Amino acid sequence: MLCLFVPIGVFVGQDVVVAKKIGYNRIQGRVRSERMPVKIRKLKGVLSRAGFYARTAKGSHTVWRHPNFPVLRVTLSGKDGDDAQQYQINDVRDALRKVGQTYEP
Repeated sequence: MLCLFVPIGVFVGQDVVVAKKIGYNRIQGRVRSERMPVKIRKLKGVLSRAGFYARTAKGSHTVWRHPNFPVLRVTLSGKDGDDAQQYQINDVRDALRKVGQTYEP
């Protein structure tokens, strides 16, 4: 596999070289993926496939509950096309762990 690195900056006196790889940023040896943000629509689909059911709430809020775990609930706010916030992704991940499933966006 051919990787193309284009140097975008070299700092004199330091051993830090910032290079841009197509699809990735490499800064000080760490690689961070540049991907599209998770949408609310995807989180709702994941919860639905895990057996949760939705109850509409005020405005754009939906409350998701699982029939086998009546105390467990996840509240998602936002329209389906909105980007999910990190706390919402964490809430969904925690809820899925409690019902015995996993989720990685």
